[in-house]
Amino acid sequence: MQWWQADELTQLRMRQYTASVAVDAAATTALVSCPRGNGIAAWDMQTGQLLTMLDSVDAAGLDRSGHSGRWVGTNGRGEWMQIGRTGSQVTLKSASNYHCAGIITPR
Repeated sequence: MQWWQADELTQLRMRQYTASVAVDAAATTALVSCPRGNGIAAWDMQTGQLLTMLDSVDAAGLDRSGHSGRWVGTNGRGEWMQIGRTGSQVTLKSASNYHCAGIITPR
């Protein structure tokens, strides 16, 4: 077991609550959604170092996509986002046109 590190401001922002964890297909990066802190934390799994805290209001579900270094996320507003890592950069962009096969909606 290895403790992941985060600075004090990030720890305070997380507000002692996380919702979802997703690891990319290559097992190099882990994302953790922090709904109360309105963010998504990204950690390098090899070093245990925090890469960044992305802004995302009421961040919720996370799932890796089929590509290494790529994820899909949702928030409490029902919005979708795409998250990607290239090198040490982790970015988030809205994916309002994202279509997810296999989602079942109640009638």
